[in-house]
Amino acid sequence: QVVNVMRTNAAKLGEIKTAVTKADYFAAASAFFEIAKGMHSIRSFNPNKGAQDHWETTMDAVITAALRGVGAAAEKDTAALNKYLAELQSYMKEGHSVHR
Repeated sequence: QVVNVMRTNAAKLGEIKTAVTKADYFAAASAFFEIAKGMHSIRSFNPNKGAQDHWETTMDAVITAALRGVGAAAEKDTAALNKYLAELQSYMKEGHSVHR
């Protein structure tokens, strides 16, 4: 399940980039929400590498950034969308470096 969520996230990040470029705020909000939903579904997973508390903290940070992205899409705030997209990418990179 974790691998599927991560693959879906990678696709959704691409969808967000495209949506922001096209000013398609609904598509951006949908993709951000799918990331939040997927990460919430694996939050309690016990990682093979890295500490459980770091995993949960990272999951919470990703979920929060994704939900903030939904809000930014609702406000049609392109700068904030890019900010939360960058945050997601940063947290995901950190998570991969520790837990993959």
